[in-house]
Amino acid sequence: MKTITINAYQYDELSDKAKENFQNYYVEKLFPDWWYETAYEDSNQFYLRIEEFDVYRSYCTISFIYDPEDTAKAIVENAGGELFELAKDWADEVNDLFKSYSDYDKYLEWLNEMEYSLDDMEFEDWVLEESGYQDDKESVNDDFLRQLEEYYLRYLKSDYEYYSSEEYIEETCMANDYWFDINGKIL
Repeated sequence: MKTITINAYQYDELSDKAKENFQNYYVEKLFPDWWYETAYEDSNQFYLRIEEFDVYRSYCTISFIYDPEDTAKAIVENAGGELFELAKDWADEVNDLFKSYSDYDKYLEWLNEMEYSLDDMEFEDWVLEESGYQDDKESVNDDFLRQLEEYYLRYLKSDYEYYSSEEYIEETCMANDYWFDINGKIL
C-alpha cells in the first residue's frame, strides 16, 4: 500500500498563479448560468423584453412588451437615476413633438389654400396622420428603445464583470468552503 499526502489550500492561501488557474477554470466551467436574470427581471418590470444580448460583441436587443408610454410611465414611477432621466427625456420629446404638430393655425391656412374643409376631429386626426407626426413619433420611440438597449447592455456587462471578478470568485470559494491543490485545482 502506498500513502499519498496532498496538501489542501483555501483560496486565500493559493499563489497568484494558482488563483489565476482557478479563475480561468471557474469562468470556463463553473460560471453561474443565472447571472443575467436580474437584468431580465429589471427590464420586465418596465414592460421591456430582452430578446438577445452578447456582452462580448456588445449588443443587446430589446422590445417593448406593450408600448413606449407604458414603459416610460413604469420607469418614472419605479426607477431613478439614468433610467428615470431616459424616460423623462422621452416624454419631453414626445410632448414637444406633439406641440410642434399641434400648430393648427398653420395647417388651417394650408387647408384653406388647398380648399379643404374638415371638422375639428377630422382635422386633428388629419394633422397627426398626414403631417408626418406618426413617423416622427416612431423615430423618437426608436431612439428611446436604442437608449434602453445601451443601458441594459451596460447593466449586463457590469453583472458579467462582477460575476467573473476575482472578488466574486473568492467570495464563492470561501462561502462554499472550496479546497484546492497547490496549482489551483479544486479538490
